[in-house]
Amino acid sequence: MPSVSLCNRDDVIHRRAVMITANALTSSNNYAPVCKLQITSDTTFQDGQYNRALRICNANFTNSMEIQIENAASGAVFIGSTTSSALKSGTGNSTKMTLTTDGRLGIGTTSPRAGLEVIGTYT
Repeated sequence: MPSVSLCNRDDVIHRRAVMITANALTSSNNYAPVCKLQITSDTTFQDGQYNRALRICNANFTNSMEIQIENAASGAVFIGSTTSSALKSGTGNSTKMTLTTDGRLGIGTTSPRAGLEVIGTYT
């Protein structure tokens, strides 16, 4: 039994959107949580093959990133941007790897000029 529930209402019934259990497990969409934060979706997205698992947006919903899980048996995962901007990864508040919208991957550069460009000294 949840300790706290946040619900939304459609024309027919109230649906639990978020629940926090007595032992501090948080869940979405009426599913019983099995970890500290569980986000569950049964909504099909894009071409009908993926479920949107997580979407993080700015205040006006124009820029976002998504994590999607394929419905097929393989369970493939898509992590990416919903805008036409590069996907960047980094550490120490600095970009270390960039995947451009045209498929170029740069490690040690934010502007790769080839399919794969690695800049830096490695041992």
